[in-house]
Amino acid sequence: MMKKPIRTIVVACHLIIIIGLVTACSADGSRMRRQLHALQAHNQADSLMTDDSLASALCIWFDSHGTPNERMLAHYLMGRTWADKGEAPQALEEYHRAAECADTTTADCDYHILTRIHAQTANLFYEQLMPNEMLGELKRMYASAQSANDTLSKICSVEWQSIAYDLLGETDSVSAALLEAYAEYSDCGYKDMAVNCLPVLIDLLVNKGDYEQAKIYIDIYENNANWLRNDKISGDQGIYYYYLGNYYVGVNSLDSAEYYYRTALASLGNNTREAALKGLYELFKRRNMTDSVAKYADLCYKTSVERFTESNAEKLRHMHSLYDYSRNQSVAAQMTIKADRNQHRLNVVIIVAVFAVAAFIFFIVSARRKKEKELALLREQFQREIEQQICVKNEILQLQKKEYEALLQQKEDEVAKHQEAIEAIRLAINPQSSIEQQIADTDIYKRFEYLALNFNKRVYADDWKNLGAMIDDMLPHFRPTLYAQYHIDEKDYRLCMLIRLHFSLSQIGILLGENSQYLSKRRKALLSKMFHQQGKPDSFDKIIKSIS
Repeated sequence: MMKKPIRTIVVACHLIIIIGLVTACSADGSRMRRQLHALQAHNQADSLMTDDSLASALCIWFDSHGTPNERMLAHYLMGRTWADKGEAPQALEEYHRAAECADTTTADCDYHILTRIHAQTANLFYEQLMPNEMLGELKRMYASAQSANDTLSKICSVEWQSIAYDLLGETDSVSAALLEAYAEYSDCGYKDMAVNCLPVLIDLLVNKGDYEQAKIYIDIYENNANWLRNDKISGDQGIYYYYLGNYYVGVNSLDSAEYYYRTALASLGNNTREAALKGLYELFKRRNMTDSVAKYADLCYKTSVERFTESNAEKLRHMHSLYDYSRNQSVAAQMTIKADRNQHRLNVVIIVAVFAVAAFIFFIVSARRKKEKELALLREQFQREIEQQICVKNEILQLQKKEYEALLQQKEDEVAKHQEAIEAIRLAINPQSSIEQQIADTDIYKRFEYLALNFNKRVYADDWKNLGAMIDDMLPHFRPTLYAQYHIDEKDYRLCMLIRLHFSLSQIGILLGENSQYLSKRRKALLSKMFHQQGKPDSFDKIIKSIS
């Protein structure tokens, strides 16, 4: 009786531990997701991201616990952190990992983040002067933006393809990309972004000598570019004046060309200043003004040197980052070799352990099969003893009819002897419990115990069916013995089963729904019909309980 409370306490402890672990994991997951969203908000605010420890911790956690979208976002933010720290190769590696995390086969794939991953990767390839790789990323950006229904990003990818084509020297492709971007920006109502495509397009048309088409786009640009109405030139916007000067040189309007070259010269960007000085140099050379040619040739040279120095410093920075990355990759390769060796050792240990476990299992299985064979032989002997006992009992019944008292006593002794043998074999098969204990441990017996204690509960047909099945299994000769004496009906058989299972008369009355007077009369009647004896009802009970 003490085992049930102990088992209940153990189960309760296990449940508490499981609930605690689930709660802890859930709390940890909520904290990590809050940090991930906070870092993404920091990124969307265009703030500088240099805390690689937080981004790295997020990558490690979500690689084990996150969804594909969460893993993609974590590695994207890691890449953004490396990019802000000036580590372009590491940033590229993280962007590629982020793209690999995307599960494009599912409906909830975050194509918006995937679009930005390809955009950032394309930008890094541009900084590394790798136009073919940049072009590939921009095309993947276009596909992701299309899946995300992000029209603006899709058009931007087309416009930025013109930069890759320009690095490749494919001017026709540059023009085609700019014209497509201009048309789509205009159709979608992005007028400012549409006109920003025109300056480079104007320059390409001027270089081709198509001044008529160039003039059309010049008019469109000057009517729609808002910055032209401001007094100050910001960034590289002044390059437009250089393109405009080239146009006027092409149409032989040299005074206008000089005006626009000098306007471009006011720009703060080295590229624009160098272009403007070059334009003035060519212009004065065309006018054959040697003093001005020498002046602007000298200025153009100095500006070129400054820009070249600046460009070399940037290239050195990129080469340094690539060197550091290569060195780190070499260290990582050495660590990989070491890890492979450790893994090989671990594999050997695992194989040896598997063989040891297999040998142990083989030993256990062999011993179990031997025990099963012994039990099978005992069961066969057990069945033979039962069959012989039934034969002897049948002979006893025949002798009872003929009133052979002496022979009857002999046969009863034989029955007792066989019963002892049966019990001995039964104990050998299952030494831990007798047949009576095994019956008491069955679910159906416990069910009838419960029903006997609760008189307001109904006994269903399935309950009687299951009880009969248990009797047939545990006491296989009980039913044949009774039916060999007298073909009793179902109700009488139920009475006999309950008597054999040692239920009290009050419990039997509750289970059968009968009073004690009926049970006494019925037991006495069955004693006469089945065993041809006259006596008290208790005599009938003793005979029924003796049947095994």
